[in-house]
Amino acid sequence: MMERNNIKIIFFGSPDYAQSTLTALKKNFDVVAVVTQEDKPQGRNKEMVQTPIKKTALNCGIPAIDIKDADLLAHEIKKYSPDIGVVFSFGRILPLKILELFPMGILNIHPSLLPKYRGPSPVQGAILNGDEVSGVSIMLLDEKMDSGPILAQEKIKIQDNEMAQSLLRRLSEEGAKLLIKTIPQHISQKIIPAEQEHKKATYTKIIKKEAGEIRWSDPAKKIYLQYRALAPWPGLYTYWNGKRLKFISLSGIIGTNEQINTVGKVFSLQDKIFIQCGVGAIAVSSVQLEGKKALAIDEFFRGNKSLLGSTLGKT
Repeated sequence: MMERNNIKIIFFGSPDYAQSTLTALKKNFDVVAVVTQEDKPQGRNKEMVQTPIKKTALNCGIPAIDIKDADLLAHEIKKYSPDIGVVFSFGRILPLKILELFPMGILNIHPSLLPKYRGPSPVQGAILNGDEVSGVSIMLLDEKMDSGPILAQEKIKIQDNEMAQSLLRRLSEEGAKLLIKTIPQHISQKIIPAEQEHKKATYTKIIKKEAGEIRWSDPAKKIYLQYRALAPWPGLYTYWNGKRLKFISLSGIIGTNEQINTVGKVFSLQDKIFIQCGVGAIAVSSVQLEGKKALAIDEFFRGNKSLLGSTLGKT
């Protein structure tokens, strides 16, 4: 049986929250290379920026590969003769020619209890649906999206009012711990991969900017879930006087079974600012008007007194 220190691993990942996985792998195994998204222009000056995973890899002395072309990528991977691959939030589906380069397969960390919430936004999906429990799955990658057999799973309770970013980081950390336990069991064939119940699969989509626009006819509970799932991007927004008004932070909801004002109306109650929804109202803490900086709601009102009593949304 191959010793864990002799296992050569290539890690596929890109965003900052995947760093806990790379760090855990490096402490426990031989990570011979990292594959990540290519450098991309950002900001006004279009300066080329590396992914957080690429920066971490280079700082640790791990070679970083950012080749998009599948044939060229396969040629580069072959140089390292890897035994096993690990994927967490890489950003692209790996073709068969890449999968076949890993004798022990490629393990994927997915932040949901598969087959629930396959696809690119499982954490947002769980919060949007008001789930109380989420989890992380370690699966063997195949050519389809998140459909491979399961090696291990761990349930995690979603905390009250938890934001998607917080939940994703907790799932990332738990996923890294579960991965380190799972790899030795997988390479020693102590785990029998379990086929997913494909008929029970649900799917998520890529989050687009339009997902953040508020429909004030929705219940306050639903809008608050939308806020928790979509902050900081795309965030929640509406329109006031023809300009986009973004909600930086909300502080809760009231009257979940009541409609005491016109839908979309801004009103004051007990020194707090609320907006009426289909049923219930949401409390606003800070906002940002298009072209302006973000302000606490009290400060915003000092320069925009006409907001109070107005009705938000496109007209």
